[in-house]
Amino acid sequence: LGFSDSVVPPKYANGIWLFHDPDLKPGDSVFEALGMDDYVLDFDITPNRADTSSMEGAAYEVGALIDQKPKIEEVVLKEDGADWTGDFTATADEKIAPKYYLRKVTGVKIAESPLWLQTRLWNAGIRPINNVVDATNYIMLLTGQPMHAYDAKLFEGTKKIEVRLAKAGEKLQLLNEKEIDLDPQDIVITDGQQPVGLAGVMGGLNSEVTEDTSDVILEAAVFDPALTRKAALRHDNRTDASALFEKGVNWDNTQKALDACALLLRADAGATVLAGEIKASDQDKEPVVITTTASRTNKILGTDLSMDEIVKILGKLNFGVAVNGDEYTVTVPNRRWDIFIDSDIFEEVGRIYGYDNIKSTHPATGELTGGYAAD
Repeated sequence: LGFSDSVVPPKYANGIWLFHDPDLKPGDSVFEALGMDDYVLDFDITPNRADTSSMEGAAYEVGALIDQKPKIEEVVLKEDGADWTGDFTATADEKIAPKYYLRKVTGVKIAESPLWLQTRLWNAGIRPINNVVDATNYIMLLTGQPMHAYDAKLFEGTKKIEVRLAKAGEKLQLLNEKEIDLDPQDIVITDGQQPVGLAGVMGGLNSEVTEDTSDVILEAAVFDPALTRKAALRHDNRTDASALFEKGVNWDNTQKALDACALLLRADAGATVLAGEIKASDQDKEPVVITTTASRTNKILGTDLSMDEIVKILGKLNFGVAVNGDEYTVTVPNRRWDIFIDSDIFEEVGRIYGYDNIKSTHPATGELTGGYAAD
């Protein structure tokens, strides 16, 4: 069929796929059933545009290019279980983990994910594992926020999670069964005593979600990008999560990702979402606000755009704009963490306007034409 071995679920690695969808019948196209006839947009993303590494980020970008506003769903989570936060604690150093959120779900029934979810994962190059792991990967693809799921049994003794730098001599066996010697500059997730995960890179084998798992603690966080990148390189273990963390993530999606993942587990794994969440660290990140002028925009770009045209272009990018005469102020959403100064705004205006639409002009110089003196 041409189905890639790299994304075949382990259960079907021998090549025999079993369909459970009652709507499918003999004679139906297997390519359609497996999502192999779907359209895939292949983006060549430069490191400075890590915001487009998520489906939502890509939708904002494509929407700006074709002048359509993407429909980004809000997540409303209704908790339906008892509060779990009374006898569990979590601590994190804001310098290494500026945001660290936890939720707990119980009564999870480990099984295969629905076919639609598996299809979206393997079309994005990710192998489906089970409904819990798949949910975390799906939310990562959707929002750009890496997620992790821990088997809650691991924390029954300490009832604690601590995010800290590793200590000399500590070891950790990762989910891929590779044992590593931790470095004092590695950020680790611990149960208050021993490491259970290499933060931003990969979880530990001791906290793996298995077929016997019934209670799960969900993690959504923001880790120091430099330390995450160095840890992934140091231990030769780059992952989808570390690739996102090292380039930056949208701080506004941490809460959304956590709630959306809990919703998926309720729908696909029969989970009960316990009331309350734990925020070990919760650093705010204010949106960048940049003030400049239309005349400076045109001078730098070599254009003759009106204020209305500039505002319309920035509106396509879903940026907030306030105008005062020739001056305009742009409020940049946190999902575009690559924009800091007015030149970044000019680049966005020129990009969406179209570089091909900017007329070529000779540069103005202060040189004088040579010639003979009058006498």
